[in-house]
Amino acid sequence: MTDRISGSSKRAPGLVRESRFRTLDVARLGVERAKRWLAEAQDAGRAGRYDNAVYCAQMAVEQAAKALLIAAGIGYPREHDVSDEFARLADRLDVPAWFRSMVGEFCGVIAELARVRGAAGYGYEMGFSAGYFRDYAPSAISMAKKFVVSCRRVLEEARRSQ
Repeated sequence: MTDRISGSSKRAPGLVRESRFRTLDVARLGVERAKRWLAEAQDAGRAGRYDNAVYCAQMAVEQAAKALLIAAGIGYPREHDVSDEFARLADRLDVPAWFRSMVGEFCGVIAELARVRGAAGYGYEMGFSAGYFRDYAPSAISMAKKFVVSCRRVLEEARRSQ
């Protein structure tokens, strides 16, 4: 079997196979990673690195969305915009009603940040400076924070109900 991290057919020492984790544990790790991306977005925004702030905000949302999809057993493509898959959570009775009511809004956040991700990451190729995102970065960070906090809360509620 090929190792997912190194691409090697030999497993690196100390790596644990994903199958040994329970689904909620893997999802929790994904949300923890999303929280780190969010912290990076906030730090970048404070430091005036607005392009990085937007890029990191998008990554926070993507990681949190994919974590929730993992927890729900919903497959997703290896793409940044997983809003179509995320929309399926609105019909799931095992997802809290408060969150289901927000799924439409959150799908918009996923799609919007995925659209601007390329310009935030590679805007220099188009002549964009970090300042190009000055007005947008606070909004991107705010959307990402609401998204990540909400996804984390859903997973905490799921863990308590086990």
